[in-house]
Amino acid sequence: RNGSSERDSAFQAAREKEWSGDYSAALAAYQTLLETHPQDGPSLHRHAVCADMCGQPAVAEVSFQQALSLAPEDVELVCDCGFHYQSQGNAAAAQHYYEHALTLAPEHQRAHNHLGILLSEAGQQTPAQQHFVHAGLNQQQIADNLQQAQLR
Repeated sequence: RNGSSERDSAFQAAREKEWSGDYSAALAAYQTLLETHPQDGPSLHRHAVCADMCGQPAVAEVSFQQALSLAPEDVELVCDCGFHYQSQGNAAAAQHYYEHALTLAPEHQRAHNHLGILLSEAGQQTPAQQHFVHAGLNQQQIADNLQQAQLR
């Protein structure tokens, strides 16, 4: 029980660093937590996100895959993994993860929005618009997203 409360306190401290925007300190805090709890899925997930934010995609990749092996149906993790691949320019992998997130949670707004952006960048305006609608965007936001995609 004591180990669990220590883990919870350490996780909360790492999250607070992350929320404050200090991603390198958060990354280090998650790394320390993972040294004593190497199979902690939430810590692996957040470690991966912070590694991405710190410009360490290879580190993020390892943590994402470890986290996914522990929690393959965690829709937030699956969506964040899609964003990781999208930020690395791997549209096919990103689309796979966004679509998987939507099979887990068909109304997941963030997955719909990211998939819409990905599809609009690929010139697939109609399916992109449908995903933006599912993401809860209004017509002006949809038009803005489509225009941004044309500029990329």
